[in-house]
Amino acid sequence: MAHFHAELEIDRPIEEVFATVVDFSRTEQWDPTVRQARRLDGPGPIAVGSEYDVRVDTPGRALRLTYAVAELRAPERVVFEAESQWLRARDAIELHKAGAGTLLVWDATLSLHGLAYLLDLPLHLAFQWSGARSLEGLRGTLLREK
Repeated sequence: MAHFHAELEIDRPIEEVFATVVDFSRTEQWDPTVRQARRLDGPGPIAVGSEYDVRVDTPGRALRLTYAVAELRAPERVVFEAESQWLRARDAIELHKAGAGTLLVWDATLSLHGLAYLLDLPLHLAFQWSGARSLEGLRGTLLREK
């Protein structure tokens, strides 16, 4: 299983940071591995069950995943989950007030199904690299929105 855990302290109010991360259709703005992301369940408030079509660039091809909001407690926590023939993804994002800013804690896992488990170690290493790039992209997006 590939695992990525990181913390990011950002000089933005918790509500603004939450608004950015809870809308997974915005990931293409800050995650360089996401080619395209769009909400599937239409306009309106984001809630448990809201779904997103996310296309991720992987070596050799683009991977299409349908993420759904599995947990939501605004503005402190959101969990996204996706499952395909080859993998299961889970992204848990927690936000904590930190002075005038916010501490973002991102915990993500990718589990491969079947014989794909043989790729666990390379996937874990690639996940560390792409996760760090995504987090820096998120930091840049949040700072530009100030």
